[in-house]
Amino acid sequence: MGLNWYTYCNNSPVRFIDPTGFVPMCADEDIIKEPPPPPKPTTAERKRAHDEQKAHAIYEEQMTELTLAESGDTNLSSEGMKLLIDYEVGHRSDIVKTDDEGNILAIRNHDVGDGGITVGFGIFVTENDNDRIQKLEELGIIWYDTNQWVDFETLLQAYNMFSNYYSDIVDQLITRTNANLTQQQYDALYLLAYNRPALFKPGGIIENLILSNANREEWEEAILAEYKLLKGWNVNKNGWTNRINAALELYFYGDYIRNY
Repeated sequence: MGLNWYTYCNNSPVRFIDPTGFVPMCADEDIIKEPPPPPKPTTAERKRAHDEQKAHAIYEEQMTELTLAESGDTNLSSEGMKLLIDYEVGHRSDIVKTDDEGNILAIRNHDVGDGGITVGFGIFVTENDNDRIQKLEELGIIWYDTNQWVDFETLLQAYNMFSNYYSDIVDQLITRTNANLTQQQYDALYLLAYNRPALFKPGGIIENLILSNANREEWEEAILAEYKLLKGWNVNKNGWTNRINAALELYFYGDYIRNY
């Protein structure tokens, strides 16, 4: 503006004001304009937002329960746990009940033709497994009743009862081989032990593969050779092969692949 006061507000102080001293504006304009209010959401939009919040809350609750495995007696991660569940029961509507978002609500005791009954996430039970039968009955699970649907929370409790067995198998292997494993490799070995503990006996297949620094192809060939000796190979070979490949992808590449 300098010394000439008539230049204030473009030489028109009646039409303009300049409260900041930098930018003239019409005198009838508001100095600060409030933004227009956002449009009100429609009924459908409100319902969709509510459903999304509900689904997220259910997912978070379910994942919190899954991470109990990490704070309990097993070292299997929550990602490893989800992979284990996916390969044990998948999305079979005949044995798994889910909500609209795909979260597991219950699993039916089922017979896969391997001489026993499978409860929940692959808990295998025969009439001679007195300890397992007793622990399952304490949770209200009648193991031989293939019409019984067991809710997800109860199955988590059942899983945690037996998870020590598999983590101990892996821990003992680590001690014998002095292996330095990533979390992904630990999870992979846990999944292999969960499906076939016999592979982990002292001086067995898995121990030799680790000590010989075998590659992925050698692991797959050696493990499949053991599975092919099993009575149920012709019936279960596709499922078993998928699980082995998923575990090996996790062990060698760190990939938690589902529905391999």
